[in-house]
Amino acid sequence: MNTDSQGTMSQEYRSAFILDKAKLSRIIRILEEKFHQSGNQPTIRYDFQLSKGANLELSNLDALFELDNTVRNHIKSLNIIVNAGDKAADSPSCHIKFTPLDLSEDSKAKNVILKVVTPDTRFSTQIFDELDEQIQRTFFVSWNQFSGMFEILGILGVLGIAILVFLFLSPILAPNLYNVPLSEVRLDYKELEHLSEQARLANSLDDRINFLFNLMSHQVKTALVGSGGAPFARFISRANIPSLVNLNTFLIILPVIIVLSCLAYIAVLCSPSAVFLWGDYEEHYKNLVSRRNALLSIITTVIALGILTNLAANALWLSIAR
Repeated sequence: MNTDSQGTMSQEYRSAFILDKAKLSRIIRILEEKFHQSGNQPTIRYDFQLSKGANLELSNLDALFELDNTVRNHIKSLNIIVNAGDKAADSPSCHIKFTPLDLSEDSKAKNVILKVVTPDTRFSTQIFDELDEQIQRTFFVSWNQFSGMFEILGILGVLGIAILVFLFLSPILAPNLYNVPLSEVRLDYKELEHLSEQARLANSLDDRINFLFNLMSHQVKTALVGSGGAPFARFISRANIPSLVNLNTFLIILPVIIVLSCLAYIAVLCSPSAVFLWGDYEEHYKNLVSRRNALLSIITTVIALGILTNLAANALWLSIAR
């Protein structure tokens, strides 16, 4: 809260909010009661902007509630300006402003403002405290409240990349995880076919010695390639990229795609930061909440199924490897 020597008290907030009929009516009642108690006749003006850009002004709360407030052209911001009827220099005034969160790079911009101007310190303190309490009752935690929209999508993207990197590293980690020699993981189908044919034809002692020599030579070659050279070249040489194309990888990637898509949809399309809850927009917001809850249920189910499926797949792999 900021206070100056001229009797001005102000407070700025950053939060998503839901302003419905009951909460706005309560704010207006407090303003009217406090102004009347101080011996002033309040004059209240409602300046608001619609989503298509039109700026309108009303002086009656019922007229504001009677607006259609359609989904395509809903109320975007609302300024409540209260002045004393005599408009004298020392008359009290109050200004309350509700605007959407700024989702640009400047994520610290305030979007709700409360300002009370009066030389009567007692009056300003009383009305300010009550209005501050009512305004904070409209706040709620939004998906896009703590950072800009681009930052949210960036976090989701980084999470997706991290998961894909883990999948790429999994063939390298798998031999150590399951105690399988690296040389066995490096044997592709053609090499196995060739060695199998050599083993089938190895009837004499010399042929069998040659077979073992070829097998050991391949193991040594694999170890040398995997341990030498630049880090990136060593990484590529050890990564068995074709092995990523399998059912286990698909079962990991599919839940990740579903979860990231649902989170992005919720953040972008189901989480408005400024909700004026009357008219047609009231029903629209209820549908958004239902849709958001359904998507959160899907995310929970997908994560649970993904964990169980991968545990089952890993158990199956262990049984096969043994």
